[in-house]
Order: sequence, then structure tokens, then C-alpha cells
Amino acid sequence: MRCVQYKHRMGTSVSPAVPVAVGPLPIPRLRSRWKVVRVLAGCVAIVALLLAGASFFIDQPLRGHMERALNAELQGYTVRLAAIAFHPVGFSITLKDLTIAPNAHPQLPVAQFSQLHASVHWQALLHGRLLADFVLRQPHVRIDHTQLQQEASKKVSLKDEGWQQALEAIYPLKINHFRIENGDLTYIDDDPKRPLHISQLNA
Repeated sequence: MRCVQYKHRMGTSVSPAVPVAVGPLPIPRLRSRWKVVRVLAGCVAIVALLLAGASFFIDQPLRGHMERALNAELQGYTVRLAAIAFHPVGFSITLKDLTIAPNAHPQLPVAQFSQLHASVHWQALLHGRLLADFVLRQPHVRIDHTQLQQEASKKVSLKDEGWQQALEAIYPLKINHFRIENGDLTYIDDDPKRPLHISQLNA
């Protein structure tokens, strides 16, 4: 409540201060703004939960389909895939605990991959090209002299064994970048006690 004084121009007397009721100053409507923010945050959370739930139900059928597709493409090798994770937000896919073994010696895998992650190469997409980005995490590759001799004696060339087609079965885009993180390579010659071992390989 404010006090306002009125002056009479006729005469010198001044009336006492008269209290005049004045309304409150305008206040920004923060409550309505916070309500809109809460509604938007709730919508985002619901969409995220729906996508996560859809991914959970898709992963297991997708794992079986992916394993069959890889085995159909590769010649002379068998693939075992423990798990797969599809990420709908970034449209990427992660293969987990991937094992590749020759059919001649299935008990001796030539490669074990902790993770193989494939996604769209977003930088290339900004330039109008739809390409893929592959990341191979913690691969363990083991090759011995006998396996090399068997590969050399095959009538099927390395190109025709289906490795390129297998990668395309994982992610149907042309590969632009292929990175290796923390790789481990072992080659065993005639003397198994003196293998050639390379660890912490990044390329």
C-alpha cells in the first residue's frame, strides 16, 4: 500500500497523506514455464524408455539372424555370436563376444572379438555421403603355421571366402573408417614355445 499526498492549489494548506491501494507489481509466470519444461522432459523420458524397451525385445531375435547371416557368407569358418545390442537413437549396432573358428579345427578359434561396433559415419553424412564407421575393440587373433598352409592350399581365394560380404551383413553401408582398439595378435610358427606376440595394437 502506497501513500499519496494531494496538494490544494487554492490556499497553502496541504492535506495529510491519504493511503491509496496499489496492486502488486507484475511477476513472470515462472510456474507455467516450469510446467512446460516438466512436460517436455517427461515426453523425452517416455520416448527413451520406449526405444530402450524396443531394443531389448529386438536384440535376441537380431542376434540369431545376424549369426546365421554371417555363417551364410563365410566359407570354411563358423561364427558364434554371444549377444548383440541395437541402438535406435544413433542407428548403430554392437556385436559382443564374437568368435570365428575354422571348420577344420573348430576347437581353435582364429579370432575372438570383445566388441564390434558399427555406426553411421556422421562426418561423411554432413558431406552428403552415407558411409559406415567400424570399431573393433579388444580383438584377439591367433594364427599358426599349419593354418597358414591350409589357407595357401585352398582353391578358394581370400576374396571369395566372404569376409567383405560378412561385414556388409553386419552393417549394409560401405565402410569409410575401420579402427582397431587394444588388439592382440599371436602367430605360432614351428616352435610353439616361441610365438610372435603383438599386444595393445591400435590402428
